[in-house]
Amino acid sequence: GVSVLQNIRDGVRVVRQDPVVRWTVLLTWFSTVAGLSVMGVLVAAWVSDVLGLDASGWGLMGMFWNVGAITTSVYLTLVGTPRRKGLFFLATSFAFGLGVLGFALSREPLISFGMNVVTGGAFMALNIASLSIVQTIVPNRLLGRVTGLLLLGNGLMQLWALAVAVIVVAFGIEPV
Repeated sequence: GVSVLQNIRDGVRVVRQDPVVRWTVLLTWFSTVAGLSVMGVLVAAWVSDVLGLDASGWGLMGMFWNVGAITTSVYLTLVGTPRRKGLFFLATSFAFGLGVLGFALSREPLISFGMNVVTGGAFMALNIASLSIVQTIVPNRLLGRVTGLLLLGNGLMQLWALAVAVIVVAFGIEPV
């Protein structure tokens, strides 16, 4: 019996009131927007134009991302997230950024494949950690609203990717 707008307001209220939830959401958004605009959008042009790989190379690149993501998911499912979720979240955010940077600096396909394993695994760990933090703090009756806001970073990334694509057209993919 609650409107969609009221549900959104309730989620935003929780994010505004709780600094841990707020910073978890904001850092997840920032990491997703900054990292996936490179690894999810620019990567296609990078693989062909910079690394000189064909369609099978692009398929291998995707496979290596998934190796990292699946390995991380299975590991965290079996072991669980660490007790110090905040530190784990920050470490995985940092690892994701380093993986993206390593990928962007690499001109060798094998190094790029390795960096893709790192970024896929770190991005999955970052998402699991952020969801774990939110699930630990937010009351169940508001959890869906806040989780929806947390995952909004994927949509924001698409908007940012459009801006990045315009910059790439103007300056070239390698400097960007």
